[in-house]
Amino acid sequence: MKTKDVPLYIEHKWVKNYTIPANRSYILIAYIAYGQGTVKIENQEIYTQAKDIFIVNPNISAEFISTNSNAENYNFEIHYILFEKDFLCGAWESYTEEFIELESFFKVSGKNYIMVKDNDMCEIRNYIVRLTNEYYEDVPARNSALLGNMLAMLPIIFRRYNINEKQIFSKNTLVDQTIRQIRNTIYQNPKPSEIASHRFVTIDHLGRVFKQETGMTITQYINNLRVEITKDILENTDRPIEHIPVVFNIKLKYLQQIFKRYTGMSMREYRSKYHYR
Repeated sequence: MKTKDVPLYIEHKWVKNYTIPANRSYILIAYIAYGQGTVKIENQEIYTQAKDIFIVNPNISAEFISTNSNAENYNFEIHYILFEKDFLCGAWESYTEEFIELESFFKVSGKNYIMVKDNDMCEIRNYIVRLTNEYYEDVPARNSALLGNMLAMLPIIFRRYNINEKQIFSKNTLVDQTIRQIRNTIYQNPKPSEIASHRFVTIDHLGRVFKQETGMTITQYINNLRVEITKDILENTDRPIEHIPVVFNIKLKYLQQIFKRYTGMSMREYRSKYHYR
């Protein structure tokens, strides 16, 4: 394993299926940037999608399996970080003291992995991008910068593991649950009628309550979320434009239409203006 002279290894992959073997001494952090599928960790199968983060202990295998069967070579975009506890210069022990409910994970005595979700600001991903940039740059104080970013990122991940989810999208329970369902199924092309059926209400009732609370129809909310995710892809990746609709299981022409309607620009124009390079 290439470690660039530090007990840390970082890689960014587009994959259909990928397995991290069990025969390793490194702790794994895997960040799902785009796509959806399942993760097999020992005998468990966990549904996963964008913004999910997994931390898996050493000697535990993890297999990432995409379910986007039409995406050709662009099913999962995953950031991998593998590191040894020694890299943190003793901080792992302090995490054990501060996050008591994770003690069994830190001590590898029962919990093999933890799973959390990044927030809407992609706070954790931003740390991972900085780590990746530092990792592949041969600059002074590089190792100190890597350590500093890791020590700043890990407590955020552990705090998010402790979050007790409340009604954060709306005070109306029906609307809050609807928004959660949309966000959880955005890559599966959710339909308003299916959402209403899942909530055991009529589409007319759900649509009326939803618009009263949000000012948008359900379809408008879904399309707005698609556009926001597409903007993020265009800004932060080199993913070919024609492959982006596959993320949402929709047609390119439809995504082009809603993107232009919501932003006033084509996707190509937007990338040209806002791409990080």
